[in-house]
Amino acid sequence: MSSRIVDVNGGQFQIDVSETGSGDPLLYLHGIAGKQEGEFIAKLAASHRVIAPWIPGFGGSTGSEEIADFHDLIYLYLDLLDELDLRDLPIVGHSLGGMLAAELAAVQPDRFSKVVLIGALGLWDQDNQVMDFFTVPPSEFAEAMYADQKSEAALDIATTPQSRLPEVDPETDEGKEVIDYYVERAKSMSTAAKYLWPIPNKGLSKHDSTASRSQRCWCGVIAMESVRRSTPIILAPLSAILPSRSWRALPTWCTLRSPAKFPHQSISF
Repeated sequence: MSSRIVDVNGGQFQIDVSETGSGDPLLYLHGIAGKQEGEFIAKLAASHRVIAPWIPGFGGSTGSEEIADFHDLIYLYLDLLDELDLRDLPIVGHSLGGMLAAELAAVQPDRFSKVVLIGALGLWDQDNQVMDFFTVPPSEFAEAMYADQKSEAALDIATTPQSRLPEVDPETDEGKEVIDYYVERAKSMSTAAKYLWPIPNKGLSKHDSTASRSQRCWCGVIAMESVRRSTPIILAPLSAILPSRSWRALPTWCTLRSPAKFPHQSISF
């Protein structure tokens, strides 16, 4: 995987853009987990040239302090896509990246050939509200996210830095890796809170006629990362807005941490 810095808005923002694979381009927008999504990206790269920019505050991207709100982030990404000359390509977004992908497709539907939303935030159901994962203990967050509490993914989320860091030697490669992981996690959660706290209702219903107005066919696929969530409950707000021909749900076994089948399913609809 290669990485380069792309200047946007005359250098006001420096966006860290990772690329891997070959073939037709595919835009991937990461979630809160950020660097933990590498295995999934590698699977996507088996059939596509994956372009994965880091949101300012994640990875090596800078300029987070210049972004006032989520709308600023949307238009920053549109400027970035112009800078990269990316059009007529599928966009895949997970979690925070799924919320951003949905908004980008709503603003410029003709830019994207397909839209894949994986456990996207920003879809609101008053009767089944999203957990405020910024305020609950890590163990409770892991329990809500994963059925297998002993899985590597669940243990990563449930473990606090205070309990893990005293066990590692900062002079070893393993110790440095653990420290880097928790530093990046703290930075990522802080940045994510800027856009996700309080847990938002991004008003997808305001864009309900986007697909019909577009001269192209806009497709949406919704997949659930959390195996403990009920897909029909989460998809209810979307199904009431979008015509059935424009989207379909993937099975709930599709998760980023079990990526064997998911990449093919997510882009083959």
